[in-house]
Amino acid sequence: MTKCPVCFDLAAEAQRQNADLWQISCPRCGVYEVVSGASAMLEREQAPSDDVPAWLGARASRQRANASAFLREHPGHRIYTTGVAELARVEAPPVSERADRLLRLLEEKGEGFLGRPVDLVATEALAPTWSVDDQELGYLVTLLERAQRIKEVGTSAQAFILEILPAGWERLERLRETNPRSTQGFIAMSFAPGLSETCEKGLRPAIRDAGYEPHRVDDREHPGRIDDEIILQLRRSRFVVADFTEHRPGVYYEAGFAHALGLPVFFTMRGNEKPLHFDVRQFNTILWNDTSDLRERLARRIEATIGRGPLSPGSM
Repeated sequence: MTKCPVCFDLAAEAQRQNADLWQISCPRCGVYEVVSGASAMLEREQAPSDDVPAWLGARASRQRANASAFLREHPGHRIYTTGVAELARVEAPPVSERADRLLRLLEEKGEGFLGRPVDLVATEALAPTWSVDDQELGYLVTLLERAQRIKEVGTSAQAFILEILPAGWERLERLRETNPRSTQGFIAMSFAPGLSETCEKGLRPAIRDAGYEPHRVDDREHPGRIDDEIILQLRRSRFVVADFTEHRPGVYYEAGFAHALGLPVFFTMRGNEKPLHFDVRQFNTILWNDTSDLRERLARRIEATIGRGPLSPGSM
């Protein structure tokens, strides 16, 4: 056993992969890799220089908890020395989303059985709920109890004993729908410089006109692999706009993943492109010739399909 360099759990295990790389198996953070230099930076009690964030010296800091949760959600992530500062910028989801994650965890541990009490060991739930400590986890439990989604049916020295109530099962069913409360419209498209105007004058304004917030994967910094970030943002979105101009394989993949999630997918493509692949040719596609035409038609289709969003000018 050794100490996890991220969360300081003493029950972690370290296995050398090569002269400069270790694989860490941590009860809280999961399995990840870290190069020796990054591990040394993470383990310091005090920040060694202005280049290293001060959060490294805090054993129970918000940032360390966020980093731990991020690693749990991205198994196999490799931490380089340049990635230590990036981990410090990871932000926790909203409190309501963290409570939903706790509810999902209870469902998973109870294997979907109705009326079955679940022993929730605090150390198992810290990273999945992005909690700093037992006190934060207890606060999320209280939130769910007040919403009458769970009830505490007993206690033990090591665990909460909780049961999902009917309102909790109803919430879980809603969560399995296509993110009805999300205001995010994900944009999947080629990043070719020649299409930047398509995004900025066509796709983004159309999504805003329909009352939603556009998001493209390069809109925010993230410390993980870009494919992990794409999947994360797809899961958080209300719908996807897939522009197939230039027929990038990634756009086909993201549209297919969104379909598997049950998200509405709006197909667009420049009118002079070769036809879509025959597997998706049957979908109603907006063939556009200029950005103003694209903006108007896409906004109308989004509104007609899922309704006007809460961020539309008329609802502010």
